[in-house]
Amino acid sequence: IETLANGKAPGYDGIPIECFKTLKEDAVKILTKLCQQIWKTQKWP
Repeated sequence: IETLANGKAPGYDGIPIECFKTLKEDAVKILTKLCQQIWKTQKWP
């Protein structure tokens, strides 16, 4: 995440990279839990 350039257009999710850089490890933890939940339930929360 740190190596990605700032100021680029957001991806398909609409979330700018600056958001992930600000949240750092907290974002990784949240996204990991979310992905695990989706994988386990096969449902989007």
